[in-house]
Amino acid sequence: VCQGDNGIGAAGARGLAEVVGGGGGGGGGGGGHGATPALSTLNVRNNVLGDEGVGVIARALHGANAVLRSLDVGGNDITGVLHDASLLWRCEHLRSLGLFNNRLGAAQVAADGSATTGLHGLLDACGSGCLPNVRDLDLGATGISDELASELCSRLAGVDSSPVLLPSLQTLELGGNTIASKDAWLSAVAMLKISRNELDVVWAPQDQNNSEQ
Repeated sequence: VCQGDNGIGAAGARGLAEVVGGGGGGGGGGGGHGATPALSTLNVRNNVLGDEGVGVIARALHGANAVLRSLDVGGNDITGVLHDASLLWRCEHLRSLGLFNNRLGAAQVAADGSATTGLHGLLDACGSGCLPNVRDLDLGATGISDELASELCSRLAGVDSSPVLLPSLQTLELGGNTIASKDAWLSAVAMLKISRNELDVVWAPQDQNNSEQ
């Protein structure tokens, strides 16, 4: 299913959820069964969905237990914290996850009142065994700071005896994230490559003055 660049917004997401959820739309699995269990690819890039719209779709996918292999939700102003958007991390069959140009690095106040980021939610979910089959992950232009880049690389590398996250990962896209210190990114990526030399890290972050790639 390809519905990218349609500008459907959160309201249109409800109709799309009816389709991808096999008629249930709300995440309870109470609708029809339709084609969703066989749905392998979903592209909803650049649709102004926000967390609310993505949460609607994520609930539908989760409720229908869709065997989704490829999901692209880039360019949708997602934080990954509110409105059940974090259910995306529960799509266990995913092999490709596109999150380009969202706000995963921006701190948000979660429903329980705690301050967190979508990136931390993603990493914590992966630490619990989520997304074990993801091979390609696009986190480009998601607001990842120097500090978050270091934490991301450390957790993917399994530093300090922590579990190695995303064990099937082959390509990690980090390009387009604004940096304060290029050396910090170089150090973080180099550390990751030492422990996972098979991993292709595409980073070329954008500096604060937009003058250096």
